[in-house]
Amino acid sequence: MGLPLECREMRYHQLDSLRGLAAMTVLLLHFRNLMLPEEKIASFSDWQRFLLLLSSPFTTGGEAVILFFVLSGFVLMLPYIKGTQQTYGIFVVRRILRIYGPYLCALVLAVAGAAIWHGPHKMDDWGNRIWAKPVSAHLVLQHILMIGVYNWHEFNPVFWTLIEEMRISLIYPVLAYIVLRLPAKYAFVLAAVLALLARGVLRIWHQADWIMTLEYTGMFLCGMVLAKNFARVTQWYSRREPSIRIGIASLALVLYITAHYARHASEWLMTIASMAFIVIALASRRAGGFLSININRYLGRISYSLYLVHIPVLLALTITLNYRIPAWVILPLFISISLLFASAFYMWIEKPFTLLSRRAARVKVLVA
Repeated sequence: MGLPLECREMRYHQLDSLRGLAAMTVLLLHFRNLMLPEEKIASFSDWQRFLLLLSSPFTTGGEAVILFFVLSGFVLMLPYIKGTQQTYGIFVVRRILRIYGPYLCALVLAVAGAAIWHGPHKMDDWGNRIWAKPVSAHLVLQHILMIGVYNWHEFNPVFWTLIEEMRISLIYPVLAYIVLRLPAKYAFVLAAVLALLARGVLRIWHQADWIMTLEYTGMFLCGMVLAKNFARVTQWYSRREPSIRIGIASLALVLYITAHYARHASEWLMTIASMAFIVIALASRRAGGFLSININRYLGRISYSLYLVHIPVLLALTITLNYRIPAWVILPLFISISLLFASAFYMWIEKPFTLLSRRAARVKVLVA
């Protein structure tokens, strides 16, 4: 079923804003990881633990990664539904320019930071694994090639998600072909089979982290199936009573925030919540209005750049200040400097690569 006319013509800035807000939660999660290690949290009073619990919706960075995968699956599927997709070669070239180009520039930034400020840093385990050693040319080459099993945490711990995006991009047109021809239920079954296969192999072969690409592919598939059936789903949602729509939104939010407590199905509860967020963002006037606020649209524009540069900013700021000022002072500095760096990175790096990717296709299409 095709998209309604208004959906064919819109730029989906609501989804950009949703991605931007999610990127902010990644930023805040990494700040909390660095400033509040587990041993420090263990000594908290009940009141401090309660405040930390209240802040948890703003530090859902792990959940945000799942949302990114579902969003990518959804947005990249739209040209296939409208019949405006490019050839395989052009599609791959565009994804390389869009993802890999800015990634390489962010890698240069992270490697430079590691060369200047490599450890030990006297931080917790999470922080001490970043910029832990002098720069290794071999490790840099592995990051450039994205091949093999290597320490992706050394320079920037967000890089692993870009590796997954690039791998799945190489097979995305095949996935789109399958989704266009399979009923939704069979596509969901395929996603479940891929996830079970990945978990099964990882249980036997503990070092085979690369097999998790199969599970993340399943999350892309969920976004793709939603895009294919978007008109039907949004029509169903729009016809519900306001109380039911509020209930759906509340349930999605609760699932998204608390899913990590589910031991085996957490990522898939997050996937369901992410699909609901996409529907609500595009079908709800109130949600769409909130996501259309200028600050949210700004965050949406620079979301990828913010995702790439905030770790070098966080490490450089923390190491330079050497904990001489309290965390509540470092936080606004970190947010402000990250936004400034992300804005500059967007204008000088990401935007030129995006324009180049559009020229590669010679048509104006949605940018994922």
